Amino acid sequence: MTKTYTVTEEELEKLVNERLKEKRNKLIRDNLFNDLHFEDELIPINNKYPKVIEKLKRERSVRPERHVFNQTPKTLGNNDVIYSRISSNDVHNHIRLLVLNVFGKSKNKDLLPEEYEQARTLYSELKTWYVNSYDKRLSTLTMEDVENETI
Repeated sequence: MTKTYTVTEEELEKLVNERLKEKRNKLIRDNLFNDLHFEDELIPINNKYPKVIEKLKRERSVRPERHVFNQTPKTLGNNDVIYSRISSNDVHNHIRLLVLNVFGKSKNKDLLPEEYEQARTLYSELKTWYVNSYDKRLSTLTMEDVENETI
């Protein structure tokens, strides 16, 4: 025997939205690190050091403040000089892979559901450590090509 319920349109919409939200927020292997993704954490750090931003900027650079500063420049074939080969997306991927390696895995899909929360916690801890270490590195850096002046 089937039960019949009467609900208003607003109540039905609320129920549907709650279910959809639950489904979207459910941790699955494909979205495991999405909300923890390493994105804009380098911006405030790089912005604290104007000389770093000056070096990271170049003609074709998109959002240079999101890149990891490398003190040693690299000259490209068109005489363009760059001070970064690593973006925040690269850092995210390296941290993600390091977390997976702790579990003996190489892909998100290889993690067991019971390992998800521990993996997310480890990702957050490594991300915090990385950001703090990068800031500390820049705070002690001297620019070799500008009369050894401190950034």
